Amino acid sequence: MNPEKLTNSEQKEKYGENVEMNVYLLRHAEKQSDQNLENVVGPEAVLSEKGVENAKEFGKELKMKHPEFKGVKIYHSGIDRAKTTGDLIAGESPTYSTRERDSLILKGKITQDAFNKIVEDTKVEGGNEATMIQKLLDADETPLDEKSMTSREIGRIVASNILRMVEMSKKLLSDSKVNIVFVSHAGMIEHFLVDLLKKERPDFIKGYLAGGLGYLEGPEFCIKRDDKEKVSIQVKFRDETFSVSEDELKTLSGK
Repeated sequence: MNPEKLTNSEQKEKYGENVEMNVYLLRHAEKQSDQNLENVVGPEAVLSEKGVENAKEFGKELKMKHPEFKGVKIYHSGIDRAKTTGDLIAGESPTYSTRERDSLILKGKITQDAFNKIVEDTKVEGGNEATMIQKLLDADETPLDEKSMTSREIGRIVASNILRMVEMSKKLLSDSKVNIVFVSHAGMIEHFLVDLLKKERPDFIKGYLAGGLGYLEGPEFCIKRDDKEKVSIQVKFRDETFSVSEDELKTLSGK
C-alpha cells in the first residue's frame, strides 16, 4: 500500500486546533542618553550597556517562562536599537529567528519636515521625547501635514501586526505553541495602546503611563485557539488584564 495515497482524515495534518501563541509588543531596550533631543529620538541612538544586559535577560526569561514552546519569531523595525534588542533576545538559540518589519517604525508615516517641526516645538517648550509623543496623540485624526499619517492611522498599523498573528494562529499546526516578539519604539506603540486600553488621549503619556512607556515594556497578548472558529485573546499590560475579541482588533486595525 502506498502511504502517499492514504486519504483517511486521521492521517492528514490538522491546523488551528489547540494552538497557543504569546505575542509581546515591546519598546526596545534602554538606549544611551543624550542632552540633544535629536540624538535621543533619531535613528543613530544605540543601546546603553544596561540595555544590552536587559535585552539578554529578557530572552533568557522568555526561554525559562515557556520551555515547552518551540522557539520565538522576533520582528523588529530595522533601526539599530530595535534590531540589536531583537538579536540579543534571540541570543545563540537556533530556534529564535529575527526579521525586519517596517510597520514597527515611525519613519515613512510622518514626513521628515513634520518630524523636525515637532522636535523644534518640543525643544522650545523644554519638553522631551514623551512630550513629542503626547503632541502626536493630541492631534488624533489631524495629520501634522498633508503627507503624514494621523495618530489613529499609526495605531491601526500597529494593531494590524497583532491581528495578523491572530489570523496566523488558524494556520499553525494543531498543538503548536509559539512566541512572537515585536520590537518597536516609543512613538509607535502608544497610538495603538491608548485605544486598546480605551483611555482618553489627553494626558495619556504623563497621566496614565506615568511619564511614558518603559524600555522592554508593552502589551502582551495570549492567543488561545481551540479550533479555527474559536479564539480567546487575553491582554496584559502593567496592572491590567482583560479580554479583547478578534472583531475588536479588526476595528482597531481599521478592517
